[in-house]
Amino acid sequence: MYEDVLKFVCLIDQGSFTLASKELHISQPALSVAIKNLEKNLKTDLIVRSHKSFKISEAGRLVYKYGVSAKNSTELLKLDLITVKNKPINLKIGLIDSVAETLFLESQSFFKQIDELSTLNLTINNSDNLLNRFNKSELDIICITKPVYSISNKKYIGSVREPFYLVCSAKSYEHYSLSLSKYNLIDNFLSYNANSNTANLIDNFLTKNNVTVNKSFYSTSPAFILQLILKDMGASFLPRQMVDNYIKSGELKIISVSKNDQLYRPIDVLSVDSKNIRNVARLILSELQKNFR
Repeated sequence: MYEDVLKFVCLIDQGSFTLASKELHISQPALSVAIKNLEKNLKTDLIVRSHKSFKISEAGRLVYKYGVSAKNSTELLKLDLITVKNKPINLKIGLIDSVAETLFLESQSFFKQIDELSTLNLTINNSDNLLNRFNKSELDIICITKPVYSISNKKYIGSVREPFYLVCSAKSYEHYSLSLSKYNLIDNFLSYNANSNTANLIDNFLTKNNVTVNKSFYSTSPAFILQLILKDMGASFLPRQMVDNYIKSGELKIISVSKNDQLYRPIDVLSVDSKNIRNVARLILSELQKNFR
């Protein structure tokens, strides 16, 4: 049943049977059977099915929470056993900035766990730079947004969807809401650098929802874009983890583009082909899945 729970966790993280079956390298019917068997064993519905989609049930949320916790515990056990054998891991990890903030600022206990189990060398940069260094064997683990098609399955650990919010300062909320509702327009839009994966993802999302933007600024750094928004200099999409506290404090407001559509940025986790390092990479993936739910 444990394996079926892990399949259920993957289904919820990926958001569809199609994506989850690809992630697990099994057929969609096989995944469907696994979920139905799990529901049968637990004697409850874990998802509410409709014609082309599903929603997680309250019971499903409990099973998901258990599944993520179990995955983390398993990976930590493996790493603890390595430490007991006096084989510390030398880790060179490369992260984009929003993932670094999630793992090492928002999840301080996670940082402590990794720090105790390894000698950590952390690099924070954009996806292109990190992938280039990974291909040169300068990094052991990377978390990037750039789609990778030439990496072998041995190096691919998994992917997670990072939620993004369109935000502006509280002062400008009425202006942006009115402009969006009347004209489907967002002015003073702070964009990511043209042709970057994140910029293309946002552009496609806006086009899908028939929204036009007037781009006034370009940057590779969501942290810098955040500071501009806090100074009431525009609006942009930012990772949820980066803006949650500002939304709770009332400094930022979420601008709703679509009632039924949410923007997610896929994050791929890659690792060198080493058993111990791959265990750490799986732990990183599980921590991101927990935080991005």
